[in-house]
Amino acid sequence: MPLDFSAAYASVVKNLLTGDMDVAAQTLSAVPNWQAPADSQYIPRNVPMPMQVTVFRRDHFTCRYCGRRTVLPPVLRLLSIALKEVFPYHPHGKMSECHLAFWRDLASCDHLVPVARFGASEEHNLVTACYMCNSMKQNWTVEELGWRVREISSHETWDGLSSSFPMLLEVSAARFEQARIPYFRDWLRTIQSQCR
Repeated sequence: MPLDFSAAYASVVKNLLTGDMDVAAQTLSAVPNWQAPADSQYIPRNVPMPMQVTVFRRDHFTCRYCGRRTVLPPVLRLLSIALKEVFPYHPHGKMSECHLAFWRDLASCDHLVPVARFGASEEHNLVTACYMCNSMKQNWTVEELGWRVREISSHETWDGLSSSFPMLLEVSAARFEQARIPYFRDWLRTIQSQCR
């Protein structure tokens, strides 16, 4: 269940209406706030590809929030290159110009403790999330949203099409110039290095 501060707000309003500013301020200051201090250090948001693949494989490419099977990001991008008329992609994820799959089915890493709240990009703080759940969660904790983190099923074998990616890239690169960019080669190196 999401954390509920409605009683605190009601008390603050009551105290403001009766002119008791000090009690109102004291009550409102007790409502948790996670805004970063002005002198806090910048923490990078990007999760390195090798860590992403480690997390995706650990979680069997399954969203730990909604349970949806997700797909390795470059696989969806290659599908768009080959079939852009029916599977459009926008480099900035513009929903009006992107196939819904890039929000619904794309694998992403989510920080359990958000980066904005000083969460680290380390395996223990990362879970696989479909991009939709990741977008909804933003800078909230699971507890604040009333969500739960699903257990990893030992029987799950879904690999997010990562095992098909090297061959798909080879075929796509032979046919489409857009498939020959560093983005795809970087993913390929990462996938291959983790298979050794």
